[in-house]
Amino acid sequence: MKGLAIALIAVALFSTYAIFGKILLKAMDPFTIIVISHLLASVFLIAILDLRQEIRALIREAKHDRNMIMLISLLTSVIAPTLFFMGLRETSATNSILIGKSEAFIMSILAVFFLKERFTKKQLLGVAVMFAGVAYIATNGLNAGLSLNNVGYILGGDVDVLKEEVQFDWYTTVLESEKWGNHVVHLGAQAGVMQGSDIPIFERYWAGGYGSLRGFEFRGIGPVDPVTGRHVGGEAKLLGTAEYKFPLYGDVLSGVLFTDFGTLESSASSIFSNMRASVGFGF
Repeated sequence: MKGLAIALIAVALFSTYAIFGKILLKAMDPFTIIVISHLLASVFLIAILDLRQEIRALIREAKHDRNMIMLISLLTSVIAPTLFFMGLRETSATNSILIGKSEAFIMSILAVFFLKERFTKKQLLGVAVMFAGVAYIATNGLNAGLSLNNVGYILGGDVDVLKEEVQFDWYTTVLESEKWGNHVVHLGAQAGVMQGSDIPIFERYWAGGYGSLRGFEFRGIGPVDPVTGRHVGGEAKLLGTAEYKFPLYGDVLSGVLFTDFGTLESSASSIFSNMRASVGFGF
């Protein structure tokens, strides 16, 4: 009961983050809020928990480990909260908290890539329902989806492959003019990983060319057979795009500046080992 009471108090305190943050944004910018809150939190933690020994131990850490700790701290303690408050400027406190709950989904995806964790089907179903609910209620101009595909197992096939995939596309109009037309920014990403053995080549992921990595040969990204030299598809993918779309001739012809990036690998553990990128112009 004591643990439950402490947890409920913690939830109550955390829920004030967005409420008072929304109020403070009327008087100061997001970065100032982050700096003040983290300074106060640091003083409180050092005084209450007596972290002097831990601080000295951190100083003695190897340079590589210390740099990694600093990088993680920068990402999670500065950049992420700053973006949260910037988003809070554009939407309600309720929507901000709902979107923040997608952290569990993103953390699960990172756990697959970096910790090689495996999901149970019940866990995946729960994450899918949670993410779908958040996307439906809280977002505007965002198309997102999560899919779970099981090949062979349910119908008694010869192979058992579980595909876990997520994708999102976000659109925002940056210029809306009768004279110059609508200028739209599009950000998109997709990730997927397969679980199974002896996955058939026709079930694997492919990338390269229009719709994935423009500027590369069609299906020309990913693992290659060392004997034939042919691409054989991958079992893990991570693809992203950023586009700026603008009219060239009314509503008839539009131009687009884009950058595509990502990779296709034989396993999720090596997904960041060979990232590719392209920049271009199209219609």
